Amino acid sequence: MLTAAPLTRTALVGAAVLFAGLADTAPPERSSLVHRLVQGERFAYERVITYRDAGGIQHERSAIVLEVVDAAGSPPLVRQRISVNGGPEKARQIKAAPDGRWSYADSNSVAQDFATWDANQFGDAPETPQPGRRWEVAVPRSAMFAGGRAVVSVVSVRDGRVTIEAAGDSGRRDDTVLDRDTHRYVPVTVRGVWTVRVTYEDGIVQEFRRDDRVHYAVNRNAAQSDDDVDVSIRLVSHTR
Repeated sequence: MLTAAPLTRTALVGAAVLFAGLADTAPPERSSLVHRLVQGERFAYERVITYRDAGGIQHERSAIVLEVVDAAGSPPLVRQRISVNGGPEKARQIKAAPDGRWSYADSNSVAQDFATWDANQFGDAPETPQPGRRWEVAVPRSAMFAGGRAVVSVVSVRDGRVTIEAAGDSGRRDDTVLDRDTHRYVPVTVRGVWTVRVTYEDGIVQEFRRDDRVHYAVNRNAAQSDDDVDVSIRLVSHTR
């Protein structure tokens, strides 16, 4: 049996003003996908991670609370509290850059911003998101997800809500894994792809879903396996 390291796995304001005597066609809806954090603001999310591999299916349910503890900081600070499967809470401080690039204060590793626009995962937010707009971004590896390159697209902009999608590819990575039968390390080639769909309202994530599929070719293709990790996040409450 082979073992490998586990996969580490935006205020929308619409404005359309018609003036007498101008053309009948309304201008494009202008939006901002970057939500500005305020002192004491609090986000509560439910997260479900589903793991599928040769061993079956497992679920991990988490309650996540994000609270802005220093909105005037440079960058602002957010306290993250997570309880997994009803267990004890674990807290960490996050440095929340205004563009949505978040990082853990204790390690400087990339933290996932699933409350506002995540510039690490989706690049700089477009000033006027319009359906069909596409761009490419280099995605860094985070504490939760693999990195690589992704193509991001705007799916819809309607009634204060923006939905985007992204499709990414980690590229090929060579590594080694331990064969527990022979107790020898054997070569492995790893490649991952992922898809993301996120809906924002007033710049705040309402729903987030990411599916990562990772293919392993072990010991010069002598054995192959696939892992599938689905992450679903839903906003429960938001106060400010």
